[in-house]
Amino acid sequence: MILVTGATGQFGSKAIEHLLNKEVNPSEISALVRDAGKAKSLIEKGIQIKEGDYTNYNSMVKAFQGIDKLLLVSSNDREAIENRTVHHKNAIKAAKEVGVKHIVYTSFVRKPGFEDSAIADFQNSHLETERYLKDSGINYTILQNGIYAEMILAFVGDKVADTKTILFPAGEGKASWVLRDELAEAAAHVMVTEGHKNKTYTLTNTESVDFKS
Repeated sequence: MILVTGATGQFGSKAIEHLLNKEVNPSEISALVRDAGKAKSLIEKGIQIKEGDYTNYNSMVKAFQGIDKLLLVSSNDREAIENRTVHHKNAIKAAKEVGVKHIVYTSFVRKPGFEDSAIADFQNSHLETERYLKDSGINYTILQNGIYAEMILAFVGDKVADTKTILFPAGEGKASWVLRDELAEAAAHVMVTEGHKNKTYTLTNTESVDFKS
């Protein structure tokens, strides 16, 4: 049995779509959601809905019962970065308690020297989660995803065509933008194929571009 967390979110919902496209029987997929009322489309597909929250450890222990593989979609908490780390650790600890055999975790790509970057705290949250997962003794696969191409508009601002000005400072910094949908497909592939235990994959585009060009 597969369980996908954050199943009504943009990544989790796409991962479930790809699992179904890969002919995984809906009865073999569970979806962790905070509000079952928002999971109507998943219910209609025959997917089992389990209510739970990263902040509620007992709810995850209950939800993870009978699960073999867990797709742990990283928390999108909007508060302090350290909240995300706690959320991830709660999920991993709960998975270990009930005997989940394999966790696939959506991390974030990083380069040497990231400690001096503007998103160092965000990166450290993923790094700490990765370490905790590896130390848990559960088989793992870490997906170090590149930055979503869908985020470009958030960086440049929705008025860029009119103002000719990029919202956030960019300089000559480059990024290997990648579609969220393609990353979700990669996660689904890892969930249903063999040979990925205790491996880390860096998933980015093959070319880095900046806003200047």
